[in-house]
Amino acid sequence: MTMTVRFASRWAEAMGELPRECFLPEVIYRWDADRAVRNWVSVSRTTDPDLWRQVALAADAVVTQVDDGHTAPDGSGSTPTSSASHPDVVSGMLDDLDPHPGERILEIGTGTGWNAALLAHQIGARNVVSVELDSAVARQARAALTAAGLGAVRVITGDGLADPPEGVFDRIIATVGVRAVPWIWVLRTRIGGCIVAPLTNSYEQPGVAVLDRDEHGAHGHLGGRVVFMPARSQRDPDPRTFASEGVYRSRSRLQPHRWISDRDAAVAIGQRVSGIRTEWRPDQPGSEGSAFLTALDGRSWAEMTVTGEPPWPVRQYGPRRLFTEVRLAYKWWIEQGKPSVLDWRVTVTPSGQRIDLNPAAGQPAVA
Repeated sequence: MTMTVRFASRWAEAMGELPRECFLPEVIYRWDADRAVRNWVSVSRTTDPDLWRQVALAADAVVTQVDDGHTAPDGSGSTPTSSASHPDVVSGMLDDLDPHPGERILEIGTGTGWNAALLAHQIGARNVVSVELDSAVARQARAALTAAGLGAVRVITGDGLADPPEGVFDRIIATVGVRAVPWIWVLRTRIGGCIVAPLTNSYEQPGVAVLDRDEHGAHGHLGGRVVFMPARSQRDPDPRTFASEGVYRSRSRLQPHRWISDRDAAVAIGQRVSGIRTEWRPDQPGSEGSAFLTALDGRSWAEMTVTGEPPWPVRQYGPRRLFTEVRLAYKWWIEQGKPSVLDWRVTVTPSGQRIDLNPAAGQPAVA
């Protein structure tokens, strides 16, 4: 079995010499939809080598840790907490980084060590420094890099968001999702250098931020759509209880897929609303499905059920009218001329990060 990917030719040689499966740990995880809970099931290379290889060579991300390493007695878990990304995602972000031989690169989030190995192949192992918060994950990455002849890559166990290594780097790449690029990363990047980092948002992941460093800070644009596990210190809460009073009923013709599945719309909505998670639940009894909105504090939620012809029923609970907030944000996006993800600009200064719509973006909609 082989893995078919479409990685950029620049990284083809490195990926051929350093295949992803060589950096995967002895135990990886596969999704088992038949389980009621803890759907991520362990697969051991020692006890089931054929299944391990099947999962390892799948053209997808490979989950390498669940529940921060605290699995159930049977080795299963509920939430992926570390993985090896899809090769297309890896090559795309490395293209955005555009490293050159001899440059010093800082990686935030070592994971399996594969990303650091590819960088080392291009620019030299001694020029790559990688930081990993989880000591067990860092230990496994060091072993994999050493086995690949790249032990000169420096893997540090620590918090790369708050306390990255001292020194100035030519380029910084993050392989964990962050709500905002920390100012300390900008300070660690030389003027003229580059930062590549996936941004997170509870409503819609904005995507990869590709930033250029100048004397004022860092600025750039959003790129490809990626979903990375968030940094542990920035995980969203998972509400366990929901408001059951204060119901507000209405009807709407706004098809949910227009504000959930359209990435351009969803990214714009995510910049206009805060603390809202969205989910499409297909094949609900008696309907095509339901769009579900939840406030991260659990105090408010909303549901639109799609059945038959519009308008469709909407129920909103709690102090916030979540569907109303999303509908107004969607209306704003329409009024701006439906700007695309590429029309947003990302700026990082000592005051923090801003994501602003480029004034030249889109054309205002005609009423």
